[in-house]
Amino acid sequence: NRTREHLIGLVFDELADGRTVAGYGAAAKATTILNFCGGVAEQLKYVVDTTPFKQGRYLPGTGLRILSPDEAAKDPADTLLLLAANYLGHVLRHNPHKGRWIVPQPLPAVI
Repeated sequence: NRTREHLIGLVFDELADGRTVAGYGAAAKATTILNFCGGVAEQLKYVVDTTPFKQGRYLPGTGLRILSPDEAAKDPADTLLLLAANYLGHVLRHNPHKGRWIVPQPLPAVI
């Protein structure tokens, strides 16, 4: 529960500082994280995913639209919440987003 509260706090701190936040990674664990962290999904602009099959659909239980990276680049978020933390290294090496990232696991942090 402390980890959940810390993650919620990080997202709301970003918003309080005037930053926009979106999710990154529409994996099944994204649905679990967002539904467990009540109130966070409603604060996100959208979720970005590189899988063409997922793009244009919605993340279950959240109502968040899944966008391609190109679509998201038209309305970029200041901060991305990495919803598939097991891909952290790959995402940071290959993603053009140079803004802030919130990593939820193993302990929530902003990088």
